[in-house]
Amino acid sequence: SISPRRRHVPSYIAFASIIIFALIGTFFYKYSSDNSIHLASSTATSLPDASKIRVDPRPDASDAEQLDQSGNQKPEPDSAAIPREAMTVTPNDRDINSEEILKASAALSGSIPTEAESGEPDLALESAERLYPHSYTGDNETQLNIAAEQFLYFLKSLNSRHSRHTGILQAVKLWNSSAGITQSIEYDYVFFKEAAEENDLLVQPLATDTDLNRLQVLNLPAVLTFYLPNHVWPKYLTLAGLDAKNAYFDAGDQGDIITVDRRILLRLWSGEAYIVWKNFTGLEGVIGENSWPNTVKSLKMLLRDLNYTGDFSSGSYDADIREFIEDIQRKKGFEVDGVVGPFTKIILFNEMADFVKPSLADFKAARTENGS
Repeated sequence: SISPRRRHVPSYIAFASIIIFALIGTFFYKYSSDNSIHLASSTATSLPDASKIRVDPRPDASDAEQLDQSGNQKPEPDSAAIPREAMTVTPNDRDINSEEILKASAALSGSIPTEAESGEPDLALESAERLYPHSYTGDNETQLNIAAEQFLYFLKSLNSRHSRHTGILQAVKLWNSSAGITQSIEYDYVFFKEAAEENDLLVQPLATDTDLNRLQVLNLPAVLTFYLPNHVWPKYLTLAGLDAKNAYFDAGDQGDIITVDRRILLRLWSGEAYIVWKNFTGLEGVIGENSWPNTVKSLKMLLRDLNYTGDFSSGSYDADIREFIEDIQRKKGFEVDGVVGPFTKIILFNEMADFVKPSLADFKAARTENGS
C-alpha cells in the first residue's frame, strides 16, 4: 500500500513547477519589455525619423514600393544620377554624413524645431544652408560634379505637393505680384491650368529632349519638373531667368533666387515644363484654314506690327499668311506647320513691345536694377 504522504508528492511537484514557470515567464517579459523600451528610446534620440522627413503626402499605390516591413519610408540613397566615381572632393573637402543631410532636409521642410521654437542654436538649419547653397555652378568638371550633387540634395529636400504649389504661385507672381492660388487639384496639368486661369493666365505644357533653347525662345516663366531616383512624385521649380551660362529659379519661401549652371540643369531636368503665358488678344484655339473669318482678320491685324503685308480685308487663311507664319516658326526653331497654336501665339506676343510681360532673358538685369 502507498502511504498518505507519498500520495501527495506528485501534487507538490506540479504546484512547484507552476510557480517556477510563472517566475521564468515574468523574468523574460520584463527583460524583453525593458530592451524594447531602451531600443525605441535610443532610436528616437539618435536617428531622425525618415518617414516624417521624406514621406510625400500625395498618396499613390506605388508608394507601397517605398515602404519597409514596418510601414516606414525606406531611406533614400545619398546620391543618384551623379556618379560618385566622378567626384574627387565633396563640399567643404569632406564627406557628407547621411544623417546630417536628413536633418538638414528636415530643417528646410520645417519638420524639426527652429531656434525660435526651441531656444537652442539652429545647427540643423545652418547645415541646410551649407548643404543647399543658392548657387550651383562651377568653373571645371570637378566643381560641376560637386554642385550637381548639391543641387540633387536640394531637389530631394523639396516636398512634391508644396513645390508644385510654390512653383505655379511664383510663376504667376512674375506676371502679377499680388497673385494668389486657392486650387488643390490632384492632377498636375489641371492644377496648373486652373491656378493660372484663376489669375487670368494660361498654362501650356512643353515636353522636349531637355532642350533649353526652346525655353529661351518662349522667354516666359515656366514650372520645370524633376523626376528623381527612388522618389514616387516629381519636384517642381519656377524658372524665372535664363542666360547663356545659368538658369535662375525662384524658390519662393525656400529663400533667395537659386542659380544653376545650364549643364547641371540638363543633367537633372526631365525635359517637362509648364509655360505660364497670357493671351493678350483673346484669339482662341488653333488658327488655320478652318478658322472663322473674323478670327483670321484679327490675326492679320496683329501681324501688321510684324510687317505682314497681306490682304487685311479678307477673312481667308490664305497662302500669304501661312507662309508668313511658317517663316516665323522656322526662325524660332519650332515645328513648321503654318498654323497658329499656343507656342506660335507666345512667339508673336514676344515680338511685340506693346504687351507687358516677364522675360527670362531680362530677369537678372531687372533684379539688379530693382536692387532685389
